[in-house]
Amino acid sequence: MINTYMTEQRTTARDAEQPTAVSDKAITIPSLRSPQIRLGALLAVGLVAFLVGWLAMNRGGDDAPPAPGTGASAASEAELRDFAKSVSHPVYWAGPKEDFTYELTPTADGRIYVRYLPKGTEPGDPSSRFLTVGTYPRAGAFAELKRAARAKGAVSLKIENKGLAVFGEAKPTSVYFGYPDARYQVEVYHPSPDEARRLALSGQVVPVR
Repeated sequence: MINTYMTEQRTTARDAEQPTAVSDKAITIPSLRSPQIRLGALLAVGLVAFLVGWLAMNRGGDDAPPAPGTGASAASEAELRDFAKSVSHPVYWAGPKEDFTYELTPTADGRIYVRYLPKGTEPGDPSSRFLTVGTYPRAGAFAELKRAARAKGAVSLKIENKGLAVFGEAKPTSVYFGYPDARYQVEVYHPSPDEARRLALSGQVVPVR
């Protein structure tokens, strides 16, 4: 994620990183992110030198994610639909799943996270083991994805509707995708790289309707 909110430095007690959009600035990043404890999730991964000129993954400082309880909340499917109608761009998720609670986290800078929590898991749980879908409004979203696709260590694939999916071959626990006319990017995080790719490429991750 890049204007100022995409280049923030992030830190947590677990040295985790939060999802964010594809960047234009050269940095050293982790193998993609998942919303951290302050957003309701943590991704405990080591940093890897990957996609120079791409993802601004470390956050903190003035634009650090909200503290527990200030953003993440449980939401029903109907509540997700109502929320999606209230914003000016699509909000993506991985579809309905039985035996899961949906956790919704909108941030002040426009990022929106939908996380899938097993029944009995409280919103704000710090674990990094949950499927998370992030929607990131970005004026130059598709151009940034195309630049990311050309970076060393990047894997890119064409998807339907002339879209593009990009991930890092080092630790592809997140897959980013977008479309030529869309002013947003979507991130699909799963602790299993295979599942992250399967979900992103299957067409299962779609706007909440």
